Amino acid sequence: MTPEDRRVLVDQWWKQVVHYDLRVESAAYERLADGRYRVTARVAAAKTALDDGEERPLPMDEELDVAVFSRHPSAGGRDAVLWAGRLRVDGAAEVSAVVAEEPRYVAVDPFLRRIDRNRADNVREVVRAGRAGGPE
Repeated sequence: MTPEDRRVLVDQWWKQVVHYDLRVESAAYERLADGRYRVTARVAAAKTALDDGEERPLPMDEELDVAVFSRHPSAGGRDAVLWAGRLRVDGAAEVSAVVAEEPRYVAVDPFLRRIDRNRADNVREVVRAGRAGGPE
């Protein structure tokens, strides 16, 4: 039985052609005093439905998989996962995780559960906080 909070999503998937636009907008890490690393990433998401040949936006408010990797997901797969979790995204959201090894990449929908228009922007290299491309 589908939980009440997911019925709208399941109904969309069964009755419509739903496309996502998921992306990692930024990803940075800082080394903690205990030798671990805090990774902070900003994820953005939108979705549309094909309706009578025309696309129309759908409200975006659902949980998405996010993961931190020790090497590029395409090269390392699940063996490279340092942390994985689910993040509720209603357009954009920030996630923070602490990992034991130096992080290299963050990915949204890393296990390919959504139909995404452009998977290339689902993965972003993690930079040290304060460097170009990361939070200051």
